Amino acid sequence: NNIISEIRAASLDNIICLPYQDDSVFPKALASADVALITMANGSEELMVPSKIYYSMAVGSALIGITNRNSELAKMINDHECGIVVPPDNVEKLEKAFSTFMNNQQFLNRCKENAYNAFINYYTNCQTYSKYREIMNKLIY
Repeated sequence: NNIISEIRAASLDNIICLPYQDDSVFPKALASADVALITMANGSEELMVPSKIYYSMAVGSALIGITNRNSELAKMINDHECGIVVPPDNVEKLEKAFSTFMNNQQFLNRCKENAYNAFINYYTNCQTYSKYREIMNKLIY
């Protein structure tokens, strides 16, 4: 509610806040964004990667990852050149990241294309199955 109030107070008409989205609708909601904001709680960097990164990459959204630079999320964004990594609790850098995408259409488009291509080349079921199989074969043999 605080965020919605701030958006209204600033008369921002280019931001939409959606209520909770059912699993059948969630991927479609993600697909409507040019830029996806992916956040990670401090301390979870080595435990997981937020699953919405894969939806966002699959639909070709550029990424802003709010995470520590040693996280897998930061590594994915940097390795695939598909967005900007912002340290947690750094509002100025987050604002700069949004401004960069808003003011540099060429950079935005390149990040979107890189995100989609990275998903297709590295994160589809076929790609991940091959990686799991390779790891399992090393462990077994």
